[in-house]
Amino acid sequence: MKNFLEIDTQIEENEKFLAFYYENYKKTLDKFNLLIVIYSVVFIFFIQVVKFPFEKYKEFNFSYVLYIMLAFISLVLLGISLFNSYFLLKPLDVAYMNEPQSFYKETYQQYKDSLGTDDENVINEYVKASYLFELEVAVANNRKLVEDKAKYFHRGFINLLRALFPYVICIGIINFYPLDAKPSKTEIINYKEIAKEFDSLTRKQLYNGNTGKK
Repeated sequence: MKNFLEIDTQIEENEKFLAFYYENYKKTLDKFNLLIVIYSVVFIFFIQVVKFPFEKYKEFNFSYVLYIMLAFISLVLLGISLFNSYFLLKPLDVAYMNEPQSFYKETYQQYKDSLGTDDENVINEYVKASYLFELEVAVANNRKLVEDKAKYFHRGFINLLRALFPYVICIGIINFYPLDAKPSKTEIINYKEIAKEFDSLTRKQLYNGNTGKK
């Protein structure tokens, strides 16, 4: 059973937690690659989604209002996601420990001079206390850093997923919009001319066939 009142145990536990927070900080930043993939897919259609209502809709109707609402909600949520992604990637000061030799050389010499003793056991206890203090400061700082980065990733990812739902509906409206479009007068006229030409050719073939039989 560990005795947490002993300084050696305290140092050991703080070293484990410091290594744990270093690893989790790296893993949290690596998760941004997932956001990058989703952002890349979203921005393929971004310009099309934005300019669609200005190019296609000629009148103010329910379909227009629905599209504008969905696009607005999607873009707001996307903006919130990008905002959090910025803070996820924003460089912050990670707490690192001093080199080991700074403790067993510089700190050791400082305590030796200030205490006025050559007893290594006594000086070593003071050096370990200084080392433990720096460990505790680094652990506390990096814990907050990892927690903040995790929050930014969570908010960025969740809001991106929320933005995808109305965004996909907008893309669906864009893709199916031509199916609802009314044919122009030119298309109607061309269709009638083709029908007349086809009817004329059919009658001509029938006439020639009957003439041949006789």
